Amino acid sequence: MQYQRLFYVKLNANHLNPGRIQHSVEGRPVPYPHALTIETIQPEDEEVMIRYLDGEGNELTHSHSYSLADAFKDAHHEFGIQPHEWAKVAPPDQNSN
Repeated sequence: MQYQRLFYVKLNANHLNPGRIQHSVEGRPVPYPHALTIETIQPEDEEVMIRYLDGEGNELTHSHSYSLADAFKDAHHEFGIQPHEWAKVAPPDQNSN
């Protein structure tokens, strides 16, 4: 499955730490993320994924949202991220190899 990154935000001291939701993987708590991305799951669908990234850019975990608007609301609820803080990611150049 090919995901396309749409938005990126680096978490900082202005964001809730810890977040309001404690994620776990295989029963272990996920550390506080360094950054979040919002990515398409399938280009023709509205559903998107929020990826939680460590300082190296590796995925810690992810969650799904039914729409981009829901993803922004979810991130605001969990970390206090404001919509204007998200950086839009340019789509990859389809002509470059």
